[in-house]
Amino acid sequence: MRITGVLRSDCDERPDCHRVIDTDDPDHVLAQGDRVTDQDLLEKLHIPPHETVVKIQRRFVDGTPRVMPRDEWHAWYYAHLTQDHFRLETLPYYDPDRISFAEWQRGDYESYRQRGLSWRTKVREERDAGLLRRRVRIVRGPLTDYERFECQWGYNTLTEYGEEIRILDLTVTPFPLAPIGDFGVFNGTEVVRMHYDEGGAILGASVVERDVEFFVAVRDMLWHLAEPFPAWWAAHPEHHRKGTYPD
Repeated sequence: MRITGVLRSDCDERPDCHRVIDTDDPDHVLAQGDRVTDQDLLEKLHIPPHETVVKIQRRFVDGTPRVMPRDEWHAWYYAHLTQDHFRLETLPYYDPDRISFAEWQRGDYESYRQRGLSWRTKVREERDAGLLRRRVRIVRGPLTDYERFECQWGYNTLTEYGEEIRILDLTVTPFPLAPIGDFGVFNGTEVVRMHYDEGGAILGASVVERDVEFFVAVRDMLWHLAEPFPAWWAAHPEHHRKGTYPD
């Protein structure tokens, strides 16, 4: 028997991982996990002397994805951000924006501009280097103050620095798959689902191992249905908050 790859794993290269290991045997794979030493349990299972029992994560059997914690997710994100990144935003509020949103509420655009300048410059440099960032933002009718902030200060400036952003208003263009939730597609081949708490704080992300083609198809449908942000924003002056810059 020869090892040909790793089918499922809960880590990268560490030896102390749970793994399902593929082999060149068409009928068998190998499982690596925590050895079960509970003699009462082993006796109840009637394990023959030539076999052993290991404990592995349930998700390896039922397909439940592992959620990468925030630090691991950030590292994964930048390691896979090489050619094209698509992002779907569906939540009414994202907690990482709380400082910027407070600045918008105060009308303190200069503080916002200075603090975010390095990020926007990075977006432009990546675009000049050939990296395409795309985003679809789902809204539902009249914008909340937070969504107005996102559009007026966030998307307005990011589109100038090279990110392509589109808006899909479900009250104008229904999309039955909208409850799919936030997800990202990297380079057209890798998909992650985003996980947030009820307050919009990021919990982590999980890599989609099945149905990747489905998510890529949803990405393409969303991009086709949504309206480019600059044109959409110009057509909706009712969402503009006067006296804050840029208007």
